[in-house]
Amino acid sequence: MTRPCLRYMLLTILTGVLSLLCLPDALAKAPKGHKILETFHAGEFQYQIAVEPSVVIKDPSEENEARTEYPMTIHLLKNGKRVDKAILSQASLLPDFRAEHFVPDYSKRKLRSWSSGHEISRGVTWAQTVRLDAVNTGLLVTQSRGWEHVTDNHELYVIYKGKLKKVWSFSGDPGSPWISSWVYPVFDQKQHVLLFLRYQSPNYTAKDHDTYEVDMLRWQADRGTIETIPLPVKDFPLYVVVIDFYPDMVQARETAPKPYCTNYWNYVLASRDYPQLGKLKNSKDFFSGNIFFTVDEAQKYQEALKQCEPATDSRIFILNEGE
Repeated sequence: MTRPCLRYMLLTILTGVLSLLCLPDALAKAPKGHKILETFHAGEFQYQIAVEPSVVIKDPSEENEARTEYPMTIHLLKNGKRVDKAILSQASLLPDFRAEHFVPDYSKRKLRSWSSGHEISRGVTWAQTVRLDAVNTGLLVTQSRGWEHVTDNHELYVIYKGKLKKVWSFSGDPGSPWISSWVYPVFDQKQHVLLFLRYQSPNYTAKDHDTYEVDMLRWQADRGTIETIPLPVKDFPLYVVVIDFYPDMVQARETAPKPYCTNYWNYVLASRDYPQLGKLKNSKDFFSGNIFFTVDEAQKYQEALKQCEPATDSRIFILNEGE
């Protein structure tokens, strides 16, 4: 064998070995027939978002009708070995996924989402780690299905006694308030998961004013559970930016700045839902504005309002527990 040929063979073998060594850690540990989308590290454990082999689902309400689904799961690994598995609520209708990146509302973290299908068959899944305390790291998984009428599902998993435990979930039906969950960092070695309930009313009637509710999910390590706490509370106030008060909702909607101008949603809310605002001398039945979790975000919204409509004279109100 000539020396150039030998060098070529050695180079080919070396390239093959390096390519195996450079495979993503998730792929190296993927069980046969499974597709690992993403791996998240949590101390000595790892969470994995996976797609299972296809299954055929028969709908008893429709004769001779069946559909193929690809269950989506969370694998829990320890020292490279799978020790537990949980099935997510929404399965994929197609086996192929596209990776996309986005930044959720009020978050500075860029997340990777996995989408499949188109329009009514479109499904999107994304996950992020949640530092519940100095020791425990959970995994928050959000899945959406549909196009014009989107169904959202949120699930929070933790590692409890070496196994996966779903400690919280929330599902929204098509046509229900727009739901978004995200991780809000708190500088006491914790992060709080917040669930938003927002509704942008399509009508101009008093019965269909916007609503904006926020719940904080607080980890109870001694019980291995999540406590749901409606905000605001003493140690976590809300900052309400009020553009103006209005006697009726039609006037409020016609006067409020449009979202494309400020790059923020502008809500029309009922003053009675916020007792502190309802007690003001100039308060009326409705007000337009937005709600934030830090004074900095509230001030940024004010600046956007000023740039959009210089005559706007908005005010910030701090809502605490019971206000």
